[in-house]
Amino acid sequence: MPRPRLHERTCFTAPIAISDARVTDELHRLAAAAGVAVPTLEVQTDTKRLARVRHRRDGVRLLVRPETLLLPPQVLSGILAHELAHIARNHASIRSRMAIASVGAIWAIVLAATIAIVVLLRTGLSWLWPAPAAAALCLLVLTRAIPLAVMRRQEYEADRVAATLVGGPDSVIAFLDWVSSHGGDKRSKPWYATHPSNAARRRALLGAQSSRL
Repeated sequence: MPRPRLHERTCFTAPIAISDARVTDELHRLAAAAGVAVPTLEVQTDTKRLARVRHRRDGVRLLVRPETLLLPPQVLSGILAHELAHIARNHASIRSRMAIASVGAIWAIVLAATIAIVVLLRTGLSWLWPAPAAAALCLLVLTRAIPLAVMRRQEYEADRVAATLVGGPDSVIAFLDWVSSHGGDKRSKPWYATHPSNAARRRALLGAQSSRL
């Protein structure tokens, strides 16, 4: 399996040199364990996350921030394993299909509600128009809530797969704890959050480990 290709990304005319063999070796090892092609590693300063996967026409890229390369080995392994787990489980493709389905559902709901309200107004039942409007509003909320619930489940699944790739939950928990200790997570998340709280993810990992013992 070929080594990951390294790219240089320029942001605000400040080039970032990429030459960390430790990161590429670990990425190569974890990709082999996950049974996926090694993604192209690219360092960016204009991304908020420590690491994230991007699917493009020329292949899969793993975008990381410069400080990601300097993290302790255990934390770095947890982050890389988590992102490779997303690739192995094809989560990006699932999210793309959900987004397309959500757009279609939104248009269908708006059209159906509009037709229902017009019919009620023309048949002398105008006092009933709030009913289809309220039903449409509830369905619109569901078109957002359901994909969010799926995405949060994907994060739990990626954590479990990552723990398998690194031989246990310790590295993934180290990654979650590092993010929490550096102000990157809140104890409670709003309903529209795409990720569960790190505390909830930590409990899920420890629960999965204890259930196997």
